[in-house]
Amino acid sequence: MVFLLGATSKKTRALIKYAVKKSNLIKSSTANPSGFWLSNNKKEILKNIESFKNRACRTLESAVRLKDTWNSINPKDPIK
Repeated sequence: MVFLLGATSKKTRALIKYAVKKSNLIKSSTANPSGFWLSNNKKEILKNIESFKNRACRTLESAVRLKDTWNSINPKDPIK
């Protein structure tokens, strides 16, 4: 609904972050249908937490691979 009102994804993320800080249980999904939902379902929240953790691990792995690739190509100018 936020996009229908013309908000950007950056504004949407800020709004969701604000709502969570104000103690709203909001889950997200990239599956069909994608979006954000209020939830009071413990299983849904736990599943969403695991999804965030897995995504964080994959992001860290990508960062490490990027750094390692840079360092292998640029041994005289490594990233520490």
